[in-house]
This record gives sequence, C-alpha cells and structure tokens, in this order.
Amino acid sequence: MSSTSPQEYEEFPDALQTRKARLEPFDWYHEMREKRPVRYDPKREVWDVFRYTDIKTLLTDDETFSIDPRNVADYDSDEDEGLETTTMIGTDPPRHDELRGIVSDAFQKRNLNGLKSGIKKATSNILEEILHDDSGVIDIANELAQPLVISTIAELLGVPADDRERFELWSRSLVTTEETNGGTGEVIRRKRRAQREIQKYLSTILDERQKNPQNDLLSRIATAEADDQVRFSHQEALGMCFLLFHASSNTTRNLLTNFVWCFATRGLWSELKHSDRLRQTAIEEALRYRSPVQATTRVATTEVTIQGETIGAGDRLMVWLGSANRDERQFDAPETFIPDRSPNHHMGFGHGSHYCLGGSLARLEADIVLSELLDTFETIELGDATLRPTQSLCSYGVESLPVHFEPITQCGPNQ
Repeated sequence: MSSTSPQEYEEFPDALQTRKARLEPFDWYHEMREKRPVRYDPKREVWDVFRYTDIKTLLTDDETFSIDPRNVADYDSDEDEGLETTTMIGTDPPRHDELRGIVSDAFQKRNLNGLKSGIKKATSNILEEILHDDSGVIDIANELAQPLVISTIAELLGVPADDRERFELWSRSLVTTEETNGGTGEVIRRKRRAQREIQKYLSTILDERQKNPQNDLLSRIATAEADDQVRFSHQEALGMCFLLFHASSNTTRNLLTNFVWCFATRGLWSELKHSDRLRQTAIEEALRYRSPVQATTRVATTEVTIQGETIGAGDRLMVWLGSANRDERQFDAPETFIPDRSPNHHMGFGHGSHYCLGGSLARLEADIVLSELLDTFETIELGDATLRPTQSLCSYGVESLPVHFEPITQCGPNQ
C-alpha cells in the first residue's frame, strides 16, 4: 500500500505543474524514457528514473536503494510528521519484513474470503441507492469507491460501527484537493488536521485493544510480536494502522475509479459482460495503463551509476512506476489499452520487498465492484464534466468521475 504526504504539493516537476499534464503525464514519460531515462532535477534536488528495467532493478536492491528518508544526509527529523518514518513503508528490511509479517497474513487471498459478502453487500446497497435516486448519473470516485473502501478497511481493522462515519469524513479530508478561499495552503492544513485526528483516534483505540484484545486486526497490531519477539512500538503500531487506512483512502479508491474510467472510455461494457477471464485481465490492464501509484521514492546509500549517470550516496530518487508501465521495451503497444493483454508484468502495485501489501484486497474489491456494476448497468459512459487529477505526486486518480448509466432493470441490483 502507498501513503503520500501533503508536502507533495511542492514537489511536482516543471513538466507536471498543470492539471492537464498531471491528468495525462504519459507523453512526458515517453520523452524522458527516450532522451533522459535518468535525469537530475536541481530544482527538486532529486533524480528521476523512467525505464522499466532500471526501476525493477532499483526496487529489488534494498541495500543500495533505501526507502528510509533518514538515510539522506540532510534529513531533518523536526520536519517529520511523526507517522511516515514509523510505518513499514518507510522502513528497510529486516525491520520492514518484521513489521509486514505481523499483518501480512490478514491480506492473504485465503483469509480475505470472509470480506467478500460484506464488500458485495456494501456495493449492492450503494448502487441500489443510486438507482432509487433516478438521476442516471453516479460519481464513481465519491459515491461508490470512497465509501466502499473505507467500509472495507474499517471492517478488516475492526473499527466499531459507530465510528465508521468519522472514518469516512477523515478519509474525504485526506483525498480532497478542492481549494477554498485559503487556497492550496488551506487544503494542506485540512489534510494535516485530519491526520492528527486520525492519529489521536487510532492511538486511543490501540491502547484499548492492548488492554482488551478482540478478534480483529487492530488487536493483532496492538498485541503482536514478530518472530524474533521484537514487539511493535506504539509508534510503529500507530503508523501501521494509519498506513492501512490512508492507502485504502488513496490507492484502492483510485484503482476502482481508474478501471471504470478505462472501461467507460473504450466502450468495453458489453464485452466484459460476457467473459469472466476478460474481466480479470482488463483489471490488470487498468492497473498498468492508469496505475493508481505513479511514483515512489528511494535514497541511494552508496554511489551508484544508472544509465551513465552517477548518483551520489544520500541522493534522493523519484521512481516513476507509471512510466515503467508504459515502457515500449517491456510492453507491446504500451499506449494502447488492451483488455486481454497477456503477459502483463506491470508494476501497478510496485515491486520487490515493498510490493503493495493490500494488492490482493484491492483486486478483490475491484472484481466484486466490476461484477456488481455489470449486473446493474446495461451501459456506462463518461459524463461531460472536466476531469481533474488528484493533487498528489505519487497517487494517481481523479477528484470525481461522473458517469451516465442505463440500468438493466428499474428494480435495483438485487433483482
């Protein structure tokens, strides 16, 4: 799973300064792969890496390319928000593997089956409400994906039912980029307030679960020990819960939105209705074509050369996964959405030891949501609204995705 920071507002490359460029960054990726596959940006003080093979090698080598920002020579701990460097996503092996091992079993396919009926029911209920509204329009991002992913992660964690409305409100604050009179600064402040409120809530509930464990993931995190008997610190437990919550608010929301965006744009609805296999491969193609995570970061721990460029120890790197997934050296016709593409070794969920923990859960949600949509709507087409990308350097999606639909019946998705 991936977590991003409000500070990303200040880190966009010059080529991605406009919303239009962030919505469709792929021409820039192509240009960089051809002309400057590894380049230093002095303004951002970061190396950008664009080609598939370089990125795969880089993400595989945890010893040379650290994910921990504390490995940067000029790292300032006073700027740390208190969460990111205590999560497994900001920790290198072997500690990363210890932290991941405590929760990884809950995200194995065999252990996610218990969530299927809840995801299906939640999706069905949301679609039924939309049908009763009789507007013929649904915002996939905010009316379907957002509430669904929050209810799912809340169920997995074991968040009390009475607290889930607050969870969704916090989630909306984390993903929204709508500017008020305060402009971008107010957006950042709103996100940070939500982060602090989530942190306070999770800290309280973890203390409660440590004293009175229940049969849920929160209790496992609050009380767990790794194989070598090294316990989660409270800050590590807190960081883990925040990561799981934030990743669902971000990555999974964008995945569910982006695959509908891909399918609706290409008139694939009728084809998907008649092939379960095509449904599976099309979801994977959406992960490649419009990856919910476009970039991730690393720090060089020693001097290293990539594509003839010498990267110094302590230098930061921006690893453009979205570019790797469009690399013509790896994929035939990479700029074409091919729903039955096979093989499809995309890096939509990253690669290596930090491969997305929640990948199986995200795929399960995507499969169920697509099945429910296909059983409910005869057609889906994009609305007329101008799409606006989410204001994030690493995560990729749109603020809203209104689609026009024609229902199969007027009786609701359960009939």
